[in-house]
Amino acid sequence: AKDSIGEPLSTRAIFPGGGPYVNFEYGSVFYIEDNNEEITIDSLNVKLYLPNSYVGPTNYTLIAKVYEVDASYTAVVEINTLTLLGVGFIELNGLGTTIPNGSYFTGKVNEVLDPLGGVAVSFQGGKHYYISISHMPNAVVFTSEDVPWFGASEQKNYNHNTSMTAIDTLINPSPLKIEDDVGNANLYWSGFGSDVVPSIGIHITSSACIPANVMAGFSADVSGLSVNFTDTSLSSGLIDFWEWDFGDGSTASIQNPTYTYSAGGTYNVCLIVGDSCYADAICTDVSISTVSEQDNWMDDLTVYPVPANDELTITGLKNSGVAIELINTLGQVLISESNQNSETMVLDVQKVESGFYQLKISDENMTRTKSILILK
Repeated sequence: AKDSIGEPLSTRAIFPGGGPYVNFEYGSVFYIEDNNEEITIDSLNVKLYLPNSYVGPTNYTLIAKVYEVDASYTAVVEINTLTLLGVGFIELNGLGTTIPNGSYFTGKVNEVLDPLGGVAVSFQGGKHYYISISHMPNAVVFTSEDVPWFGASEQKNYNHNTSMTAIDTLINPSPLKIEDDVGNANLYWSGFGSDVVPSIGIHITSSACIPANVMAGFSADVSGLSVNFTDTSLSSGLIDFWEWDFGDGSTASIQNPTYTYSAGGTYNVCLIVGDSCYADAICTDVSISTVSEQDNWMDDLTVYPVPANDELTITGLKNSGVAIELINTLGQVLISESNQNSETMVLDVQKVESGFYQLKISDENMTRTKSILILK
């Protein structure tokens, strides 16, 4: 998961209980489907946390490691299944000064190199790789007050496949290795729990096409003949193109265009989004009328929670004449409600599977669509 500026999202900070330690190492196993292309790790980002009680040095170095995992050996990761392929360094400066105690910050690995040959590490599809962050193995004893903690996320942990059957044979965990001050080293394959993954972002280069999970979506804010279109598309990767068709022969290729129609009416507006591997499209009728500002009630719509689980609540509705539809990526209407008579509606989505959906809300004058994530 990413935060608002595209860096790894952290919902909590991680440090093992007890201590003191001379090292702890935390990461995730990644699996890429089989292909014939080499993939190069350009850089790594990791979200870190400086505890309020931090009394360590101003400058500190962490190490990133890339291991190949022997998935034929066991269903989970053990120390003897790992082969070190590459290392990189995270140089941290200004701890406790420009980076204040009690704050999250991002560390970056600019290069991941073969520890013997000094060349960039590449890996191939169809294999498992454990990518971790650890303290420098310098035998210096530390506690939770002496070193930065690691950021972790509970928002997106679907790769931590402890209870599902994946296309590969290895359970995809987030292992944790701890070494105490008397030399005892242990690796716990489930890490800090099956619902927690470290906040590590991996930037790769490849000629292979690795499709992202993309769902197109947009909202339209109508004011007279002018419409502000806002891209609400969801993607597990990066969207790098937007193609708009405003339904009257005009087009645009920016993310959030403003367009003025020459006349009122209903226009079928389409948006295509994606990257070089995959694209998704959505088309929605947008009504252009002389509805006054005070009648544009859709400006006050609120939909929560995000992501939804069993229920989806919509507030700010008109008292009548509103239709609501929940639509999947195939364009199928899963839930349809009309003739509601209150300002709030609660949709029962218990039977709807996890994934991206479009929520379509419309009356006789206008239509809004919102991208919805349902996560069980």
